Amino acid sequence: PFCVKAARERLQQEDGTVKIRGARQIPHTRASAYIEKRIRAKVAAEQRRLHEEDGVALEAVPQVGALHVRQLSNLKDKTHQVRPKMAARYKDQGFPSEFPVTSKCIVLFQEIDGVDVILFGMYLYEYGHKTPQPNHRRVYISYLDSVHYFRPRHYRTMVYHEMLVAYL
Repeated sequence: PFCVKAARERLQQEDGTVKIRGARQIPHTRASAYIEKRIRAKVAAEQRRLHEEDGVALEAVPQVGALHVRQLSNLKDKTHQVRPKMAARYKDQGFPSEFPVTSKCIVLFQEIDGVDVILFGMYLYEYGHKTPQPNHRRVYISYLDSVHYFRPRHYRTMVYHEMLVAYL
């Protein structure tokens, strides 16, 4: 860091040397664009419902900040090895010793006070149509996590549920 600082002072550089990308700059995939679109529609429908059914003034309807759904990883050509005891137990039924799988990570960012915060994340294993039984055309949610920082809190559960429903 001292070399970088000295070089920046010598060259009279004011700007930082690292450009940190925000969630908005991460490219969309078809899946992330679809999920984000569904979430935005769900939030808009809830805002209309609050205004029309609950009689909340349009200016008083809670607004959701910037939301971004992004697929951070898509690891294809992976295989899951069946553990030895499971393979031995089911070898008579013709189960394979490994399964081809695609591993994905899909997250929801919300911009809170100018910072993109990951509020919801899913790690998924997708087994395709070429995968043998019992995993043929299956999706397993390997890890799912969320935090309670979503603003406004009123929309949190609805948005998190819509992430799951839109993905499935």
